[in-house]
Amino acid sequence: MSQRDWLTRLTFAIDSRRMTFASSDPENPRHEVTIDDRDALQIANGYFTRLVERIDRRSWDLSTPCTSWSVRDLVRHVIDGHARMYAAFSCPPARAEVTASGTPDLSLARILGAWIGRVSSVIEAPENASSQVRHHVLGEMSAASYARVRWIDVMLHSWDLSQAIEVDFRPKPDMTSAALEWFKLRAPDLAASGAFAPPKAYPETDVFALLLSLSGRVHQPNVAT
Repeated sequence: MSQRDWLTRLTFAIDSRRMTFASSDPENPRHEVTIDDRDALQIANGYFTRLVERIDRRSWDLSTPCTSWSVRDLVRHVIDGHARMYAAFSCPPARAEVTASGTPDLSLARILGAWIGRVSSVIEAPENASSQVRHHVLGEMSAASYARVRWIDVMLHSWDLSQAIEVDFRPKPDMTSAALEWFKLRAPDLAASGAFAPPKAYPETDVFALLLSLSGRVHQPNVAT
């Protein structure tokens, strides 16, 4: 099966909280998978948190696959993204309080954990299940869609961080396939917004490598821990 045929056979349906899709991954049997975006956000935050815990004092200034960003900049960016999400659910919507700038490196892990807790609280709140909120780049969307955008972003930045600190990272296959399905429909618009680099040339079969390429990243083999 060609790459184009494989991509066109990815289908999905979205309800208020979950993404369901059928994947024709050439390396795996065809199967239908349902992703709960709230659970996926918790998992992605877990990925990123565990990687942050592995940053030593000498690693904060290391470069990352994100152009001109250091490890420190990347962690602050993820914190700021959580702050924006929390602010979007405020009533009325509030301006995000960016608290990570200028923070001592050793405090960033604690601040990250605090914002993860706040984001989890608004996503889990029953009254927010049917909310419409505004993403600062993508505009109006449902609460579940915002959670989807957030977990995909955090998962990709987990890979960025893993590359910088030379730690092996590969997310759950179901999350990778769901993120790919979301990205393949939106990659041109995301690149045009400036939020992501333009898609790179991509390989034929590897699902995670294809996701990285569509998000403007250059895939490299995972390094050993």
